[in-house]
Amino acid sequence: MRWLLWLSVVCAVGILTALAVKLVVIDPAAENVGMQFTRTVHDSAMVEELAASPSAIFAAGPLLRPADQRQEFIEFTSDLHPRASVWVDRNYVYSFEQQDDLSFKFLDNGCLLPGGGGGLCSAVNELDADGLREVDGTRELELDLHELLSDDRGFWALRYPVIDCADEDTSPTNCAREVEGVPIDSFMDCEVVRVEDNRVVASWSALASLPDTDPRPERFGAMRDPYHCNSIDIIDSPEGDRALVSMRHTDAIYEIDMTTGAVIWKLGGQHWEGVSLTLVNPEALGDLVPGEELLGGQHDARYWSDGLYSVFDNGSLLERPARAFTFTVDERARTATVRTLFEDPAAEPSTCTGSFAAFDNARYWVAGWGCSVSGVTVFNDEGTPIVSTSLDSSARRNLELTDRVFGELRWTLSYRVTPGEPAPFLIPRS
Repeated sequence: MRWLLWLSVVCAVGILTALAVKLVVIDPAAENVGMQFTRTVHDSAMVEELAASPSAIFAAGPLLRPADQRQEFIEFTSDLHPRASVWVDRNYVYSFEQQDDLSFKFLDNGCLLPGGGGGLCSAVNELDADGLREVDGTRELELDLHELLSDDRGFWALRYPVIDCADEDTSPTNCAREVEGVPIDSFMDCEVVRVEDNRVVASWSALASLPDTDPRPERFGAMRDPYHCNSIDIIDSPEGDRALVSMRHTDAIYEIDMTTGAVIWKLGGQHWEGVSLTLVNPEALGDLVPGEELLGGQHDARYWSDGLYSVFDNGSLLERPARAFTFTVDERARTATVRTLFEDPAAEPSTCTGSFAAFDNARYWVAGWGCSVSGVTVFNDEGTPIVSTSLDSSARRNLELTDRVFGELRWTLSYRVTPGEPAPFLIPRS
């Protein structure tokens, strides 16, 4: 039964490979003909200003496709013209980040562990002018694929350890859930881990730290995956590191003291007395009405600077389009204030994945709309959409790349869309 745990790992959907495969960069021998896009300009004056930005925007897609198909790691200009790319063979690029030397590190899609257990084993990979390499020893750490934050000494990541319901100390609430009338025999925790020299030197457990009432996997049909952490961000503070954690299956984000393990505040989901924040200006989110969920299966919670946070809100199963917003927090008053709302100009839903990030000193923001036909949109800092691009659903090239993937998942451009600087080793596109 435990192999079923995998069905909820990749944002409750996924096409998974059974064995770990070392990634290979495919060097096109001639023309680099990649995915085909439909580009939409929302504001012609603003897009001319945006085009002057030296920033690049990176994606890896299509996200969901058969394991025998290739994936394009692609660089867009700031105004979303595809500029250069390389092809990755047989495996997925999920969470990725650009390094100071303009190379990239990323987590691949992991594998089933030997013996058929329900663990995860994503590996850290490096991509630069010399090609692509798996970092030795990282697959054995059993990492989850959703997040990678690296620095000079190591990195932060996530793990989903399997908890056996036969253990007497296990949460009775999580183990009371059923699948097709049969009680589950195990479920997954969420751990935030700090790794140095391929060793976990610090960790935090959702199971050990959150109330049993926080998970709501019933909403997502994922009884064995009650937390489903999908992003972390690390915040320096005088008292030590804090972690900002998004959990899809609690519909909430949390700021955590990594020294003590205490939850400092929570936004969204079930109310937690003395911890949950109250939104002081719900009208800033437009359609939010009393009793409506603030967040729905959200992703990519980030801290920027000067007290500013952001989150990508999928609005999963809430019959509303995806959106993102920035906000500030008053810890003493236990309140949050929305600063700016960023809405999908196509007003499409997003059932999974998604990202939201600032570039050019927060003059611009880019949203990757996740499991949606909307693709990517760049906004100005006031929430005005400037330009969007999405996979062309009629292009033969895209139909080939996404063969055997159905519904809105077929047009998911990338797990995450990340701004950065142009990468000189990528191959110019035709």
